[in-house]
Amino acid sequence: MNTDEYKGSPELQRRFEAHQVDQEQAAAMAELRKKALTLAAAIELLTPPGRERANAVTAVEEAVMWANKAIASPPAPAARPLTMEPPRTIPREPEVDHRS
Repeated sequence: MNTDEYKGSPELQRRFEAHQVDQEQAAAMAELRKKALTLAAAIELLTPPGRERANAVTAVEEAVMWANKAIASPPAPAARPLTMEPPRTIPREPEVDHRS
């Protein structure tokens, strides 16, 4: 298959399209950036310099990026809603005493 001719599945196309935002979406993005800057500034102020601080600030940047993408992108077909339910536990096999 020639990869130059294949344009990807509809889901891939949806993910990689540029999306115009309206004023309401742009305002939501600006509010997120403002809140993220507050958090990043607190991290910078309250933590010592180093890898962990850098990773924390990067994680805030990444969270804003994904949130902005969620605002700008059309919803995926049959998208599952985000839930705050705890994960289901996987039943464990009973432990067997092998000493006997």
